[in-house]
Amino acid sequence: MASKRDQLQAYQFLVQRATSALVTRETDPEQPPFRRTGSATFAGIALGIVSLAGAGVYGLIVPGGNTAWRQDSAVIVEKETGTRYVYLDGRLHPVANYASALLLLGDHRATEQVSRESLAGVPRGPRLGIPDAPDALPAPARLLTGSWSLC
Repeated sequence: MASKRDQLQAYQFLVQRATSALVTRETDPEQPPFRRTGSATFAGIALGIVSLAGAGVYGLIVPGGNTAWRQDSAVIVEKETGTRYVYLDGRLHPVANYASALLLLGDHRATEQVSRESLAGVPRGPRLGIPDAPDALPAPARLLTGSWSLC
C-alpha cells in the first residue's frame, strides 16, 4: 500500500503533467513550463532590491533639498504659494513685488523656484520692497525717454 508521501508525489507529478500539457502542449517537456518565469521573477525582485538599496545609500550620502539658491543673486519663488523672496546677508526676506526684488538684488541672474521644504529652517528677515509698486518692470524699449512733468 502506498504511503501518504507517495500519494502526494504522484499527485504533484500528475498536476505538473497537466500544467505542461495546457501550457506547452506537451505532457513530458524537457524542462518545467514555468522555470523561466520563476527565474525572471527572482532576477527582477533582486534587481529591485539592489536598486532600492543604492537609492538609500545615495540619499544618505547626498542630502536632499535645493541649496543652489543661496549662492546666486536670484529671486526665489516658493513653488507651493508663489511667495517671492531674496536671500540677503544669510536671511530670507519676503519682498512686496518682483520689481522690488530686482531693485534689491541689482545683479539679477535668474528666478529660482524652490520647494517649501528647501526653505524650511532658513532664518527669515523683515519684509522688504516698495508697497504698491508694479509687479513687473517695463522692457527697455518701452521706457519713456522724453521729459517728465509733475503737477
